[in-house]
Amino acid sequence: MNNVWVGGNMSRYFYVPLLILLLVCTACKESSPSKTDLASGIKAYEAHDYVTALRILKPLAEKGDPKAQYYLSLTHLGGAARYPEFSWKKGEKWLKKAEEQKYPRALFDVAVDCFHSGRVDKSKYQKAREYFLELAEMGDPVALDYLGEMYLEGKGVPIDPARAADYFRRADARGVQRAKVNLHQMFDYGLVFPPDYARALKHYRKMAEENVGGEGAYNLGRMYLKGWGVVQNDETAVKWFERALERNFYQAAFSLGSMYYQGMGVKADPEKGLRYLQRAMLGDNGAGYLYFYAIYLHDRFNILPFDQAFKLIKDRAIKQQDPHAEYALGMIFYQGRLVPRDYSKAVFWLTKSAEKGHAAAQYWLSRCYFYGRGVLENDEKKKYWVVKSAFQGNLIALDVFTIKVDYALCWDFPKDMEDAKLFLNEAFLGDPRLQYQAGRMFEMGLLFEQDYAKAAHWYGLAAKRGHALALYRKARLHHYGQGVKTDYKKAFSGYMQATLQGVKDAYIGLGELYRLGLGCEKDAEIALTWYQGTSGERAWVNQMVGEIYAKGQGGSKNYLKAVHWFKKAEFCGYLWAEYRSAEMEDDDSNHSQKTLLERIKYLYKLAEKGDPRAQNNLGVIYAKGVGVKKNPASALKWLKRSARQDNPVGLYNLGVMFYNGDGVPHDYLRGFYSFLASAEKGYAQAQYMTGYCYYNCHGVPLSGSSHGLSYASHVSSEWFDKAVKKEHPGALYFTAMFLTGHFERDKYRYLMKRACKKKYAKALYAWGEYILHGHYKREPETDKKALALIREAALKGVASAQYSLGVNLLIRAETWEQRKKAMAWIKQAAESEDYEAQGFFGEKLAKGEDVEKDLVQAYKWFKLAMAGLAKGDYYEDIGDLVDEISQKMTPEQLKQAEFLTRTWEPPDRKYYLTN
Repeated sequence: MNNVWVGGNMSRYFYVPLLILLLVCTACKESSPSKTDLASGIKAYEAHDYVTALRILKPLAEKGDPKAQYYLSLTHLGGAARYPEFSWKKGEKWLKKAEEQKYPRALFDVAVDCFHSGRVDKSKYQKAREYFLELAEMGDPVALDYLGEMYLEGKGVPIDPARAADYFRRADARGVQRAKVNLHQMFDYGLVFPPDYARALKHYRKMAEENVGGEGAYNLGRMYLKGWGVVQNDETAVKWFERALERNFYQAAFSLGSMYYQGMGVKADPEKGLRYLQRAMLGDNGAGYLYFYAIYLHDRFNILPFDQAFKLIKDRAIKQQDPHAEYALGMIFYQGRLVPRDYSKAVFWLTKSAEKGHAAAQYWLSRCYFYGRGVLENDEKKKYWVVKSAFQGNLIALDVFTIKVDYALCWDFPKDMEDAKLFLNEAFLGDPRLQYQAGRMFEMGLLFEQDYAKAAHWYGLAAKRGHALALYRKARLHHYGQGVKTDYKKAFSGYMQATLQGVKDAYIGLGELYRLGLGCEKDAEIALTWYQGTSGERAWVNQMVGEIYAKGQGGSKNYLKAVHWFKKAEFCGYLWAEYRSAEMEDDDSNHSQKTLLERIKYLYKLAEKGDPRAQNNLGVIYAKGVGVKKNPASALKWLKRSARQDNPVGLYNLGVMFYNGDGVPHDYLRGFYSFLASAEKGYAQAQYMTGYCYYNCHGVPLSGSSHGLSYASHVSSEWFDKAVKKEHPGALYFTAMFLTGHFERDKYRYLMKRACKKKYAKALYAWGEYILHGHYKREPETDKKALALIREAALKGVASAQYSLGVNLLIRAETWEQRKKAMAWIKQAAESEDYEAQGFFGEKLAKGEDVEKDLVQAYKWFKLAMAGLAKGDYYEDIGDLVDEISQKMTPEQLKQAEFLTRTWEPPDRKYYLTN
């Protein structure tokens, strides 16, 4: 036993140290994250496999690894929109932990966020600068570029161009492309402060002497060609262009070719010019440049035979399959400038180029699919190619994408945030054109949630670099207080700068400010000058100018000028501008009527020639009886002609006639199908009415559907969604009220606010009631704001708003005059067929409270209210009141009251035709 015990003790003492060592090693292993695991977690995040990334990174992050914490924060931010276990708050928490451990990428992300947030909260610039300095010391060159921008623009530090340039140089030396752009802009173009041509000259000369590519020599040539900071000298420009070409900077070859064709600085030699252009074909996009140079030189100087340019481009496209040459060849066939137009061949070559990633080819191919040029129309392929082009920074495609130039097509673009971030990264590099487009995307709510503040930020960046449209859009945001504080002086300044660069819309902005006296002295005469500066290019502006002359706001009334500007307004969108002259307070009213008839004759001629817009407007004229006798038969004839040509507005108006039964048999079915045909062509008002018909089962064929009412409800929401995407105010309101409801609070508020911004009357009333009943922020002025919204809706004729306003004013009334005004609103609501208002007004008349007692009128309003109210407590109460006052009325009074009830006509609630 002892031996065993001794042996046991010995073995125990022998193994204890080993056990401790094993435990320590295990603990060490567990406490130091596996690099393999971390790499796997990062790889999963980059592959958007957020669930796997979370599983791998979370244990590592919890053990304190800053890199794991940083990537875990990105994982939460990426997965928050898709999975419930992810959240923005958790992402921010882990980013904060990585930041506290001074992990460089976390510091950089926080610094950039503070850099952009500083526009709203200036104190954040301090933190941004602190972190950028830390990162610069760690060797981050991009941080140097941000520091340069802070000193250049005075963000949290005094403006110091010299210090900014120093930071930009240091960043440029380490390969930061944006820093190079900023330096060039400082020293060359002078977009931030007066140009330093001497420094630019020195900079480019140094590049040329150091034999750094050919860019320095090329830019020196440009400076001598333009006379920037040097005496203009074509011969010296040629010398530098040739040196740049020796270093294979092929863009110089186009300048040389053009100069030899024109005889600028050299003896004119078209053959030598052609040889230079042949050399230029060796460069990137050489064929594309040659195509446009060929057009330019021919149109301006009638030189460079087309067949030579065509042969050069065709050979490169066929033999080398160069995407630039394929694009140029496609454009040659598309435009028909060098050869007869052939859309089929254009599509063939554009497709080849587009498939190789050529952005411009992708855009023009999208146009072919949209208009059916050389191919069958295909909206899906149109969307596909234009989005491809837009994400490569093609500016025309971006315009189509962000401004929606093609109004006939409602695009439902996928919100791909990864692509969106890539786009913003490009904009961050400092190209003002991309920055402007980023602003448009935020303003329009495309790819990103609509955010006017961010739109203002991007416009501001582009505007500082002199981008004309960005100056205009930023001024417009200041004008209307979108994303920034309303500031009419800044709006005035921005519009003025934009006008100097020829932005016509900025002329309109200045005209509006002068007309209303915002940010400047009110002066209708100056407003006229700015409006007229648009050269009659904007129909509604022409109408506005006509109004000013008609009303004499810019001096004395001028009938002839008013009619002149009314005639300039396009008949399609602003047909009724012409008719405003008939309402002028002028002695020559017969002449006005004569002008109106002449306009109708003009429309009649166009309609007879088959113009669908004129046919539609002529139909509206006959339907409404504007300037002619009302004639439903003629209206129907012209609207049918317009509809047969697939004019969406004509189809919609035809639907309105059948839906309302205006001069034709009331027919919901035909009305519905007309709305549907128009809606399918993208007309927002028709999309709204199609949804409305489905929702109310007006003309919708349900008998053959196994889905019945549930199907109709589902389809109605689809059509409302389409109209909502086009910002149709009625669809916004209807979706909020009936398809969303208060239980989806955030969505309800979002939709209702958008409808209110468009001054949609019912939305103003609903939002006012929502605020008044405490469903929104409670502030000292809440009731006042709510009543202002309800009043605005009441003035627009919403019966419920009139009743609500009257009751609320009555509750708050302190004098007889105030009670009298309140009762006037309640009476108006009753006359507008609000059943509750009719019952309430009847009670007041029966009792003689706040109005003169009148049992006959009380009986009428009670009966009308009962005809519309659903059976319930209030219905029963009114029934009791009818019985009560009937006993007090004479037979003659009862007879009169019954007569008034039978002959009372409700207000017109028809849907109206649009021109």
